[in-house]
Amino acid sequence: MSDTIILLIFLIFYSIIGAIVTIIIEFLNGEGLSFHHFWFTNTLMFLAEILALLLYYITTHIRKRNQKLEFEENQEQSKELEEIEINPQNKKVLLFFIPSTFDTIATFISDIGVSLLPGSLYIMLKGLTIILVTCFISKRFLKDNYTCDHWISIIFAFIGFIILGFSGFFFQSNDEKDKKKSGDIAIGIGATFVAMVFQSMQFCFEEFYIRKYSLQPFLCIGFEGVFGFIFNSILCIIFYFIKCGKDPGKFIKDLCTQDEHNWRMENVIFAFQQISENKTILILIIFLFICLFPYNVCGISINKYGGALTRSLIENFKSFLVWLFFLIPFKGNLHEDFNWLRLLGLIFILGSIIIYFGVFRFEERLMIRKKMKALSYIDDLDEGIGDFSKSDINNTSDIIDKIEE
Repeated sequence: MSDTIILLIFLIFYSIIGAIVTIIIEFLNGEGLSFHHFWFTNTLMFLAEILALLLYYITTHIRKRNQKLEFEENQEQSKELEEIEINPQNKKVLLFFIPSTFDTIATFISDIGVSLLPGSLYIMLKGLTIILVTCFISKRFLKDNYTCDHWISIIFAFIGFIILGFSGFFFQSNDEKDKKKSGDIAIGIGATFVAMVFQSMQFCFEEFYIRKYSLQPFLCIGFEGVFGFIFNSILCIIFYFIKCGKDPGKFIKDLCTQDEHNWRMENVIFAFQQISENKTILILIIFLFICLFPYNVCGISINKYGGALTRSLIENFKSFLVWLFFLIPFKGNLHEDFNWLRLLGLIFILGSIIIYFGVFRFEERLMIRKKMKALSYIDDLDEGIGDFSKSDINNTSDIIDKIEE
């Protein structure tokens, strides 16, 4: 199976499962359940990632057993293969405490942005920032080369996110109007920008290390889960003792959780109490845990086969799927009304993803035009028509050589 097909499979699963994860979290945080436990949910995500270690060591054991069967006549060669395969990875994956830290910081700060900004404005800023920063880091430090299709795709994505931002001004829900009046827009914009910088750094770091050291995605996501679970567990304990006041403002309420008596930064004890008393919450938590594992594995695999910018673009496609789901008429405050301007913006984002993967082959068409122009230059040169410098002739030869390769 080619890398392109593998990448396509990961992209499809990443988008669908990511949309399901977002929908589950929206239902948990809705008025009906009010399961607002940000740090507990984040710890659950990293716990799900640890399951990847189990799969890695199972597959490694099977691979080692097959090696022994295949090379049982030459035991020294078999041992050498095992040492080359296992030891370098176990050392390098310890550095994955860095992306787990970036992920924790980005998720927390983005939660501040969500609580302060209207939904359309947040989606616009998130999409623009993550693409811009990821593009800069991957181009400047990872030395990734972008084709004409990639740049056109980025332009389409920018247009789509700007349209989404305008849609928030013309079609505002009651919740968005409240945020516009009471929220500090400046802080929300700053928080969203900083959060996406950290998330872009996470994506680029994962791409760099996985490709440089040929690391297995299961091993990387597993160790990232170990570090993230430790960090967030410690934070859950600390935040239990941080009280938010008896009657906090709307901004503080969005960041804290309330038990029967107090507002705290996090209350894991109350979270388990809600899960035990409400079967709906229990079922949603189980589904969330099941979905988080393949979602994160697909994400880091996209970094390996497609790069950080590919993941940044497809990350925003989840918004389109989530919006389509909440257009379904049902009771509750999560239902959304149809917004033609938002639909137009999401179509541009969808178009940017299609263009990114070279469906329209703009780069190929551009190179063909350059080749035809170069050949005409050579014909004119042979006939003695025109005045050409040495650099023109060299550039023409380079274009033809590149196309023929």
